[in-house]
Amino acid sequence: MPSELRNFQDSDYEAFVDLRNRVYPEYPGTVEETRRWDGMREPGHFFHRLVALDSKSKKLVGVATLRHNLFSFNPKLLWLDLAVHPDFQHKGIGTKLYEHCIQMTREAKVPRVRTTVSENRASGLSFVKKFGFAEHHRVFESKLDLRKFNFSKYEDPAPSLGAQGIELTTLGDEVTGLKFEKAFHKVKRAFQMSNECAQDIPTPDGVTPLTFERFLNLTVESPTADLKSLQLAKHGDKYVGMSHLIISEKDPVMYQALTGVLREYRRKGIALALKLQGIRYAITKGFQFIRTNNDTVNAGMLAINRELGFVPEPSWIHFEKAV
Repeated sequence: MPSELRNFQDSDYEAFVDLRNRVYPEYPGTVEETRRWDGMREPGHFFHRLVALDSKSKKLVGVATLRHNLFSFNPKLLWLDLAVHPDFQHKGIGTKLYEHCIQMTREAKVPRVRTTVSENRASGLSFVKKFGFAEHHRVFESKLDLRKFNFSKYEDPAPSLGAQGIELTTLGDEVTGLKFEKAFHKVKRAFQMSNECAQDIPTPDGVTPLTFERFLNLTVESPTADLKSLQLAKHGDKYVGMSHLIISEKDPVMYQALTGVLREYRRKGIALALKLQGIRYAITKGFQFIRTNNDTVNAGMLAINRELGFVPEPSWIHFEKAV
């Protein structure tokens, strides 16, 4: 099928999001949310997006995004996200987008490109294998049905933690009623603790510390920001653990982001207690599911999620190739 490629334009957002929602209906997004995520990149990070247009109708029928990873930055690796409208697949559009992205990667002098495909998408798996990608690692996705969650299975962690001087709270509770200077100080301390915890997350690529601006993007400035969805554990005035639930603008599912505890406070049941508190909060807000992703090497968090009743979903396979 004849198609033409051009650079993505601001006016393409609505058609782009519609296409993504058709390809990935289980992960619905909005224009506003997509714009916000696009804006979360650091100076010097590579970012380029191409669209494919049907030559006759000029309808946007495919899109490819090539970028550095904000959360795991590697200057020698670009991530490729490619999607073709379901009505226009298997017509060479994906191949055309892919070839242009590989050429851009070479021109940028980046030696490797990586992409992700769900293990239940046969056409996507065939596509990456056709072009010589090899499996790098897998990310397990799982979902917790809050409608079936039984708190009686778990002992209240507050008394045992309290005996150790550890208190459970939320960032929302911590800053409520405070003047700007004191509230800012608490948010900044939560940010610093978050970055410290993130460095110990078992992952094949390592974790890039967030800037304070990006932390604010994720916790405070989002249209769906809810500071009470960021669970905290503190010892005196020191924040020692966190578990962050993110609300999508369109998806009625809460997403489990970082859960972490400072090294010297581990093996005290803090991570499980924080996740239980987050689950209780999600239920009070009317959510029915929590979705999460964990690298296969993150055995500790995978064990906690299994204990809580998270049910495995199809894994995401990360594929990589040298260019």
